Amino acid sequence: MAIVTTSQNLTGVTYAQAEIIEIRNGATLTIDATPATRPGTIQCITSGKLRIENNSATVPLLLDLHDMTHDLRFEAGGVLEVRGAPMSLAVGTGAAQTYDFTSLFGGVIKTMTYVEVEEVAGNGVFMPWPVIQEDPKFNLNTGSLNTIGGAAPASFTAGNTDAGKVLFWHETSRTLRCGDGTEGAVIPTGCAVRIPNIYASNRLLTNSTSILSILTTGVPTGGTFQIELSSEDNSTLLGTTATIAHNATATAVRDAVIAVLGAGTVTSSGGPLPTAAALTFAGAYASVRPCVRIVNASLTGGSNSQAHATENSTANMSLIDLSPLGTMDAEWVSFSNKLHFVTDTFKSVRLVACGFGSSAVQLNNSNGTVEIDGLAITRSPFVIQTTSQLSGVLGTVTAKRIASAAKSPVGFNFTTVPGLAVADRITSIIYGQRSATTSRALSFTTLPAGLKITNVVGVGSGIAFTNLTNATIANWKYADRTLSTQASAQAQSAAFTVNCVNTTFANYSDAGPGAPNSYALVSTDAASSGLKILGAVSNASNNALGPLLMQCGGLEMANVTVQNMRGGPFIDLPTTYLANNLTARKVFGTFQTAQSASGLDACQGGIYDMVSSSIAGITETFSGVNDWVGGNYTNPSLTPTTGHVTFGPFGEGTGLALTGAAFTDALGGVLLPENGDTATVTMPFAMHGITGFQNVNPYLFVDAPGAIANVAVVGNPGGTT
Repeated sequence: MAIVTTSQNLTGVTYAQAEIIEIRNGATLTIDATPATRPGTIQCITSGKLRIENNSATVPLLLDLHDMTHDLRFEAGGVLEVRGAPMSLAVGTGAAQTYDFTSLFGGVIKTMTYVEVEEVAGNGVFMPWPVIQEDPKFNLNTGSLNTIGGAAPASFTAGNTDAGKVLFWHETSRTLRCGDGTEGAVIPTGCAVRIPNIYASNRLLTNSTSILSILTTGVPTGGTFQIELSSEDNSTLLGTTATIAHNATATAVRDAVIAVLGAGTVTSSGGPLPTAAALTFAGAYASVRPCVRIVNASLTGGSNSQAHATENSTANMSLIDLSPLGTMDAEWVSFSNKLHFVTDTFKSVRLVACGFGSSAVQLNNSNGTVEIDGLAITRSPFVIQTTSQLSGVLGTVTAKRIASAAKSPVGFNFTTVPGLAVADRITSIIYGQRSATTSRALSFTTLPAGLKITNVVGVGSGIAFTNLTNATIANWKYADRTLSTQASAQAQSAAFTVNCVNTTFANYSDAGPGAPNSYALVSTDAASSGLKILGAVSNASNNALGPLLMQCGGLEMANVTVQNMRGGPFIDLPTTYLANNLTARKVFGTFQTAQSASGLDACQGGIYDMVSSSIAGITETFSGVNDWVGGNYTNPSLTPTTGHVTFGPFGEGTGLALTGAAFTDALGGVLLPENGDTATVTMPFAMHGITGFQNVNPYLFVDAPGAIANVAVVGNPGGTT
């Protein structure tokens, strides 16, 4: 171990490759150029600072640790400080673009986890785009149960939408590219693209490892696969094993690898498959670790059975460890898939324009503070991916410009963060196939009262809101997947509420063409109350149900349009809950193929004013349905027994027949633009001897300025009741 007790540059420290460097006595160790010799790790477990700095706009600094089994430890007053700067990569052309890093910036960049793209040409406002691994040495299948690996652009047919805003990295060829507008989004014309000038990693490539696991998923019952082994930098093929059975023992897997690498090069444990078989490189490969990938897999039986090569555990990766009371203050740095950032009881964390691979980023259980302004979480294709989160952080927290991507159905969670002051521009994209209706792309739980959560995007799974009071969610978006169609299983809504009180959802729009295949906007629980859904435009693409599943008391929905729904009821109030006090104003919907026969559910204290006309009327009633107001739906199928009933303006439906060029506008008015146009309006009214209704006379108001209209009113056409 090399000990640093006085402030100096790394060039003044004598150390061997793979040796640990420890900073003590409050010293500062500065690295301002790529080290000639790779240290094993650098740590500070008492007091002191590691400062990595690079001001160049053209020359990257690479800090490559040699031994991935050691952590970057900064504890008890230790500080990890990174001061990088942006490098200009390109300017968008509005078409597909590929950037070749074998020649760009001296050809030294071997991994990429942070890229940010200007949102509008010249406005200087940037948002990170997640980087997806498209190298076929990883499993690129995004079908059912494929939760390990990367994805090809074909998995992002959402195109030029929020659901398609990702970039694709090919680790072997070292190219980065955007989509073409059909498979992945293009970078808009004139928009700048920036990357960091500092890169921190260990080892050379993602699938070079000391201990790996060979495992199968989907419970195959037959078939085989092979393992391909290449040099540490993946430039030279070392060989390919003989076929390995779907149920092979760990010893059989080990022996297949030994037949390629030689005796004494691998030890094994675990197994038999599908239980993971752990392989540890030894002998000649103890410190020179090959790259490993699965090839020629032909597994049969089970459910979408796959074979995988993965890190044996996240312990194989270097952990950025700030526990206890360490500090990290980083700007403009890309941390590779080999650096794992999960820590607790830290003093403070500040991340500005930082990217992380590994399995997740987790900041947990601390009295410390967190400031995030530019964070990309790409997740390694060589690990079992987990949820990223801020959980139990009690100090002041600001979170802006976060982009998370995962193949597994895991997203980004904010849980019990009482000091959360800002949550803005947060995107979470799940590009694999979700396996449960409970998976969530984003989750906001037990946060301070009155919080404003703005500009959030969930793709691939819904957004959950739990235990919020007086919160506002503004400018929020959802897409059911990264493809142009919805998921066929595990139906989800855009948002879910649990025990939310006086919470407002404002200005919803679709994040992609894949609409929810459950309720288009919000599904509530029984414990929520005082919710508002104000402003929403969505295209259900003949997939989603109505805009709302209301299971709570007190909800207002206004200025909402959901087009091309699959079926009703347009507003659903399940009989298992006593939903009440729903106010729906200017809520419009259309159905893809035919008018829904499911109608609209009505509740106690409900007000329906200018509600969609493409429904069968009110067909289900709950909680007595006293004091309800009917809007521009038609042909209600119920007869209220008590209370006051008011019909609002009519729109086209079963109670309105139009001929000629007659039509209705968005507000339910009847327009007769040409001579001879007619409208026949049926105004059903309950006359069942209810005393309160006997003296009520229905009326029809006609406003025809500058025109002559013939109006005939026929009362009681069906005879006395």
